[in-house]
Amino acid sequence: MINKYKTQANNLTLETSQQPSFLNGLTAQQLNSYQFLLYKHHLTTLFTSMQQNNIPFLVLKGWSFIPDLYPDPGTRPFGDVDILIHPEEFGKTTTVLTALGFTAKNSPSGHIPLEITFSHPAGVHIDLHTHILTLAWWHTAFPIDRQTIWRSAQPYQDSTGLELQCLSPEVTFLHLCLHLFNHGIFNPRFHSYVDLVLLIRKYGTSMQWDQILQLTKDWHMLNIVDWVSQVLRRDFQTSLPIQIVRAGLVPALHPNTIQQRFIRSQFTASDKASAQRPSPWRSAFLLRLALIDNPSILSKLLFTSIFPNATLRTAIHNQPCNLLQHWQTYTRRLLQ
Repeated sequence: MINKYKTQANNLTLETSQQPSFLNGLTAQQLNSYQFLLYKHHLTTLFTSMQQNNIPFLVLKGWSFIPDLYPDPGTRPFGDVDILIHPEEFGKTTTVLTALGFTAKNSPSGHIPLEITFSHPAGVHIDLHTHILTLAWWHTAFPIDRQTIWRSAQPYQDSTGLELQCLSPEVTFLHLCLHLFNHGIFNPRFHSYVDLVLLIRKYGTSMQWDQILQLTKDWHMLNIVDWVSQVLRRDFQTSLPIQIVRAGLVPALHPNTIQQRFIRSQFTASDKASAQRPSPWRSAFLLRLALIDNPSILSKLLFTSIFPNATLRTAIHNQPCNLLQHWQTYTRRLLQ
């Protein structure tokens, strides 16, 4: 299936708005295979250039799972490739991307963003990260140690044929949980759940679950991991090898708190059918607040979300803005 589209993918230089006619009528799996070949062609050049320029980087999530968790690339849909770099390497990395024809839609002004997307005219998109938690105002709630992420990184044979580095299975597990926290923890149709299932099936017996439990505590992710595990049991018949959350570990996890009753109501209302209807932004925001392990910081989080300082506003919007502009943006989201 893959070889059928190799020539077209390698030669494609059309703008993304110009859909190649031969893609019409392909199945989802065939489109995924074509997308894989298109990305492989451009990523080989990008990754090689980053290595030649001595830029350390980690490949995150989807692309690094091929072929490890997905031997057939056609079974793993993706719309971009995520790369993690050190903040101090941001300038060098953007220089490499620009030289290869990538451009950023919203170029940052004088600051290093947590995440920014670079796009190529051929339809290849790179999400460049300087942190695995890209929501700026949640950093107070989740004190994630960047050194642990980089120290535990592991080499792997990439689909491009290059020897690259990715997150360890333990950090990958927590990163996928964070990704679900960001995009919809009770959406079982979200592909990160499939990634988790395949990760556990392949590496569950060899993963260091005691280390995962310790990082879950250190990074204040007990609530998130607990509810992700419940979705895995309910919708994918997959259980974690150990009990991540133990009764009484933190007060916020007591089932009778208002916080936990609200979360359970959202969990009960969610299933694979209802997940087709996205939650309003305000409901998703309230759920994220409820999932925080330490309720004592909620007032601080709410205050900083309403009255962020100039540095935080720039990190949130990837460009300088005043309070009025910040309020206008989030008022529109609340009214959705």
